[in-house]
Amino acid sequence: MEASVGGSDVGVSDAESDGGGPALACSNVIAVVWRNVHAVNFFASRVGQL
Repeated sequence: MEASVGGSDVGVSDAESDGGGPALACSNVIAVVWRNVHAVNFFASRVGQL
């Protein structure tokens, strides 16, 4: 988790330096949140099966 978040942070700063920034930064944030939501849903479904 921490490694992927750090990777997207690097991507955000690169996008901002290119001048294309906000849209790309936004999509990076959405991608991280989306992955976290899927991880939580997967974990919850596993716990529910116990």
